[in-house]
Amino acid sequence: MVKPEIDDRLFDINQYGVLKIPTVLILGLVIQIRNWILLLLVIASSLVGASEASKQGMHALSPIALFLELPTLLLLISASLRHPDGPNWARFLWRNGANLMVVTSISGIAWLVYWLYQSDSWERWPELYFASTCLMDAAIALWSKTSTITRSVFSEFPDK
Repeated sequence: MVKPEIDDRLFDINQYGVLKIPTVLILGLVIQIRNWILLLLVIASSLVGASEASKQGMHALSPIALFLELPTLLLLISASLRHPDGPNWARFLWRNGANLMVVTSISGIAWLVYWLYQSDSWERWPELYFASTCLMDAAIALWSKTSTITRSVFSEFPDK
């Protein structure tokens, strides 16, 4: 008889007695908010005096993409508030974490389909890039919904 393997990450808890957020989940969240990170880099480059880099970065930013990534950004913020004194809205968002990642992915795909429908021609850049990032977002969202570790982590928030 074959024994099922036990995921050791299910025993990795933090000082509040809940599962630690796995690094791969944090990486998935960071990938899903890539335009917000680009915005931070543009702001940082303008603060250090790299005006040409910040101009180019501002042209690469899309307000629509920032808006579509908002659910995952809020989820990442609630992850930073994952302690016993965390606000109730952070608890609510954390419990629905996988769903928020799916919302980010589906809204990005919907926007991509609309954008591609409006395009006259499809090229490698930027159309193929946007399609591949949407595919990556979908893979991350699917993983967050089906993985045992993510379901367990999203189900836990430290008690008050």
